[in-house]
Amino acid sequence: MEIHFTKHAKGQLKERGLAEEIVIETLLNPEQAFYQEPDVFVSQRRYRLKGKEYLIRVASKRNGEILVVLTAYRTSKISKYWRYDL
Repeated sequence: MEIHFTKHAKGQLKERGLAEEIVIETLLNPEQAFYQEPDVFVSQRRYRLKGKEYLIRVASKRNGEILVVLTAYRTSKISKYWRYDL
């Protein structure tokens, strides 16, 4: 599967200091994945950075065999976004 980043997503990654590699890792090996909207899929996984736990969230859409990254961000508010119902 091909992964493409929108111009908007690339700008956000740069602004937020996130590497494309961690976003791709989250897409390929999420701890949780679910539809947030009918056509927007969220993949998320926890990771540690400098001794603190964070959550990476990636919103994407599928366009045929291409996965298009819409946005991605890191948050320390894991309990706010973690889906306990999955």
